[in-house]
Amino acid sequence: MDQKKDGEVALITGAGFSIPGGMPSQSSILEDIENYTPDVMESGGLAYNDAKQYLHRFLNAIFFGEGDSEDLKDENAKKLANITLEDIYTILDRSVLGEDVLPPFSFEELQRIRSSVDACVVYYFNSLQDKKKQEGGELYEKLYSRLEELYGDKWATVSINWDTIWDNVIVDKMGKKGFYIDYGGPVFRIESNCMINPSKEQLGLKLLKLHGSFNWLECPRCHTLFASRDNLGWRGCFDPIGCPRCICFTEEVKEPRLRALFLTPTMLKKIKNPTLQIIWDEAIHILSNAREIFFIGYSFPFADYELRYLFRRSIPHGTKIKVVLHKDDAGADMLERNKHLLPVARYKAGVGLERDFVADVLEHLPVEPNIGRTEQMLYSKVLAHYVQRGYEIRLDARQFYALLKDNFKLIDGYWFTGRQVLKYAEWKRKQELAGIKEIKSGQQILFVCDEKSALAWLYEFLESPQTYTDIYTAYSKNLTAGDDAIPELRELLDNNFIFENGQYRRPQTGQEKEAIAGKREKELARTFEHLLTEVASGAKKLKGVRKEAIISGFTRAYQEKRFSDILAVAGKMDRNLLETNGEINDFVEIARLKTGEGL
Repeated sequence: MDQKKDGEVALITGAGFSIPGGMPSQSSILEDIENYTPDVMESGGLAYNDAKQYLHRFLNAIFFGEGDSEDLKDENAKKLANITLEDIYTILDRSVLGEDVLPPFSFEELQRIRSSVDACVVYYFNSLQDKKKQEGGELYEKLYSRLEELYGDKWATVSINWDTIWDNVIVDKMGKKGFYIDYGGPVFRIESNCMINPSKEQLGLKLLKLHGSFNWLECPRCHTLFASRDNLGWRGCFDPIGCPRCICFTEEVKEPRLRALFLTPTMLKKIKNPTLQIIWDEAIHILSNAREIFFIGYSFPFADYELRYLFRRSIPHGTKIKVVLHKDDAGADMLERNKHLLPVARYKAGVGLERDFVADVLEHLPVEPNIGRTEQMLYSKVLAHYVQRGYEIRLDARQFYALLKDNFKLIDGYWFTGRQVLKYAEWKRKQELAGIKEIKSGQQILFVCDEKSALAWLYEFLESPQTYTDIYTAYSKNLTAGDDAIPELRELLDNNFIFENGQYRRPQTGQEKEAIAGKREKELARTFEHLLTEVASGAKKLKGVRKEAIISGFTRAYQEKRFSDILAVAGKMDRNLLETNGEINDFVEIARLKTGEGL
């Protein structure tokens, strides 16, 4: 890990993080539970075996289908290896939440099976952690010491794990300084039969457990969360205890009974506990402000769509991302499947992933006419994304158009993924014809303030061929003053569209589009070369700069590693233009980084 001077560092830990401590991987939990038989003399052992019988009956009826005789034992074992907790919980939750029956089980039986699966998971993890307390301990302590050495107290953990391996390390270290773990919300501590509510001054490092924890219990009445050094979760399943805060309001000693709080891997996940909601909000704050994020042992489970959304929502551009996998994780294949979830580093090498990047952008745009779906805007996004990360830019505008044509669908001047085509057709069917015409006629773009928006406006306006007079009248109404030296309208039309029978129209064939792209590329290159000549001749300042020529020239210089040319031109440009135009400034910043200038 690199030394940092300021800002926060966040660790996002998944199941692979706890494997060195003896915990199972997500993919093996169900199989491990089925094969685990505790000593009946252990506390809760008999209850666990009873709960496992309910689980086994459910597996046999829903997944195995042909009984569990000795003859089918090996075949059922193979089937079990392909069944995940996600499968079990999603089916049960769909039935229980919808109050449906799932033959041969009644609604009441499904509720009992659901609680039995919870009990098996909690008990198995608790038993496993008790037996392997010393396993991997030195590794976690070294990690803590290294984090403390590099970042002091400016780091936090966002954990997806239920176990308390990392909790215990932090408790040991922070406890010596008189601090408690900051779980990100009001969590009461139970210690020596006492209930403690730590003040803000007593809270130390943050450990945000988004899926709950096996040392947590919640009250179904007041929703208070309680935590202990011991794994209390199993008591919520097998030996319930009463809520210390509500007990004075009830006649029964154990009512209301505390229950385990952990979010299960299900597609129907609901975050009902208010404290847990606060913890999720705190995670957004932590990730939004982190300058560096380490994913450790997290395999992006498919059912974790809330977490996927949290990543996309909270991790900003510019955040440094590193991914550390356990040897049992899916490695490169897992990263390839999930790279789109990380908005700032979803493409680690960049090479050959332009199509995936465009697909990701299109998938997250509204399935309707949108300026972001034009090829100019898509290419702009690719350039910005790659330059910000120092990736190699391999495609010029013509090659990028060929990539779009080969992989996506162009409809009404906008690009869509294959699976968005029918959705767009349905959207159009639901709209009034007048509304469609208005959107296509360039009215979606309210103002033309630079060359890029001018070309986008013209492309939309020319949904059908138009005369120069008609174009000029509408264009003039939308043109506003800006810091870009936009070419004259006639020049824009002649160089980027087809003049035919007294009217301008969009290029339609691949040959027409390639010819225009090549012509534009040469024109922008000539303009940039002229700027380089001005700079070399000692010009004090560049005035009336055409931003598209700057971006095109900087792109070529970046590809050819001529970073000194980028800095030479930037040094003569208006400082305000640089600071307010992120696309241009990205090239300048990366050039400074490559040359060491300004560092």
